[in-house]
Amino acid sequence: FQDQAMILTVISFIAVAAIIWFYRNAISSPLLRAALGLQLGGAFGNLLDRLRLGYVVDFIDVGPWPIFNLADSSIVVGIAILAWHFGFRRGAESATPARATGDQGEAPGEETGKVSAPEGQSDGSGHGEPPGDRPA
Repeated sequence: FQDQAMILTVISFIAVAAIIWFYRNAISSPLLRAALGLQLGGAFGNLLDRLRLGYVVDFIDVGPWPIFNLADSSIVVGIAILAWHFGFRRGAESATPARATGDQGEAPGEETGKVSAPEGQSDGSGHGEPPGDRPA
């Protein structure tokens, strides 16, 4: 993204403002606050370089990867934490849902102990059938 300093500076300001808003208003989990803090620090660090120098100073060169800086690493770690939280952690929670219970400790729909018939079939009670199709 060389020669795009103005566009990247504007995007950086928007990203910093959005992260600050989410940090203050939408997130209460300490882990998510840490992830947003890492992203905010990285975005702010790169923004300062752009404002001060007109470009971001990248100085870490590790083998086959592109050259990067500490701010870039902070952003990536913050995003990885968010991805883990919203992807893997939430997926594990939804795989074992808690059973909702009524006043009697029964799951909703189990008050009578009856099981619904498959759609299109009658359970003999006349419930869920059009008025003219009830058994006599």
